[in-house]
This record gives sequence, structure tokens and C-alpha cells, in this order.
Amino acid sequence: MIEGHHHEDTDFLLHENKHGFIFECEECGELLISFENILVNMEKNQFFRLKAINNNISKNKEEHLFDIPNQNEKKIIINTVDEKLNFSFNLNEFKYLHDLINQASHMLEIKKLFYNNFNT
Repeated sequence: MIEGHHHEDTDFLLHENKHGFIFECEECGELLISFENILVNMEKNQFFRLKAINNNISKNKEEHLFDIPNQNEKKIIINTVDEKLNFSFNLNEFKYLHDLINQASHMLEIKKLFYNNFNT
């Protein structure tokens, strides 16, 4: 659960843009991802799977665009583990999501390098 778990003094900001942010909890290592009205906690292995999905979609965006009723534009759909819950993004939102995820991933790698250098 998100409430009562994440605190400013134990969370490390990995990246943010105008649509959201990604924090890493220094206590448990989980990530808190906020993008527009989506708020998700996930473990790092789940995050890296999301990154792989996101990067795969980014390579062939046109193949992942779908018409959704009552929408003015096609949307990119990202499935979740719950088959009845999917996230949809227009192309501009997806660009910011892609940036957010990839920049946060780079920051995790940088933190890992620093951690390994300080502990050797």
C-alpha cells in the first residue's frame, strides 16, 4: 500500500517530467511511479519488465495504436497483469512516459555504479 509507506526522507527521486515522477524507496527498494492520474508501486524487476515493454512499443508505435470509443485520437495500450485493466496513452503522453521510465532506469544504473564503487 502506498499510504504510510513512502516518506520524503527515505525516497530518492530518480526522474521527473511534466507528466510524472519515479521515486525509489531507500528502505525497501520499491519504486513509486506517478504518471498523470496513475500511481503505482512496483519492485525493480517489474519496473525493468515495464521498461522492456515500453521500449518495444516505442520501436513500432503504429502497431500499438488502437481506436478507443469516444476518443479523438488513437491510443497506445499497455496491458497489465489484470486482463481487465489496461493503460492508454496518446502519442505525446507515451513520449513522456518513455522518457520517464528510461531516464529513471539510467539513474538506477548510476546509483548501482556508485554503490558498487563505494563498497569495493
